Amino acid sequence: MSIFFNADEVFSMAIMIEENGARFYRKAAETFIESKINKLLLALAKDEDKHKAIFSAMLRDYKESEKSVRYEAEDELLADYLKAFSDKNIFRDDVDPADILT
Repeated sequence: MSIFFNADEVFSMAIMIEENGARFYRKAAETFIESKINKLLLALAKDEDKHKAIFSAMLRDYKESEKSVRYEAEDELLADYLKAFSDKNIFRDDVDPADILT
């Protein structure tokens, strides 16, 4: 079975994944008292913030282009699906970084 996403959905998922990553790294940084590790994790969180800004700009530019496929932003089912897909892949929201990094 194949699942196809349009560009709006792909950008939206990318943004959510970057948000999840930044949250993961910041939470992980709280776990470590070692300055070197803490700084590394916070730097990774900042990188995720930068990636989110890039994807957000790409989404904005795409929506302003004539190629954009319009859909109802209020479609809660779609929004819930994209969030669930993003939260359960890459940076899972049900995993405590302390449990896997210590």
